[in-house]
Amino acid sequence: MPQKYYLNPVNCTHFLILAERAGYPPPEPVEYLLLKQGGEYPSYVPLRKDECEAVQNRGIYPDSYEASDGQMTLFPLF
Repeated sequence: MPQKYYLNPVNCTHFLILAERAGYPPPEPVEYLLLKQGGEYPSYVPLRKDECEAVQNRGIYPDSYEASDGQMTLFPLF
């Protein structure tokens, strides 16, 4: 039977991610040990709701709706 138990960095990261998703951070001593073992908090920054709903400034130009007469067609119509 092993004398020492340890968590690998992947397991530590998994615990930190679960705690973040649940909205309950681990106690400071536990968080310190998980980070010391190589765990990391996710590096993503979620977008805020107002950023996703922002209206685009640029419009679609009328020329882009239809193909011009001078364009080559790859599959000619019969």
